[in-house]
Amino acid sequence: MDNWDSKSYVPEAKRCRFVIGQAVKVSPACEYADGFTNTYAIVSITWDYQHRGKFNIAIASAAEIGAGYGSTDGFSEDDLTEA
Repeated sequence: MDNWDSKSYVPEAKRCRFVIGQAVKVSPACEYADGFTNTYAIVSITWDYQHRGKFNIAIASAAEIGAGYGSTDGFSEDDLTEA
């Protein structure tokens, strides 16, 4: 992979406007908003190149983080707002 060109694998990749650890809320416009009414922390950001061509963002509540397990992924940048 000496001459690896990220654009050939992720042509639309960009910087995610969110960062790991950032506090967010689920946007009311998100189809899952009713189930996520608290403030959450971003715990994972991956590029979903196979299915969506978007970032796949996982969030977790303070209780999940305190327990050391649990998060929900499948959110995009459009689904979240800064808390």
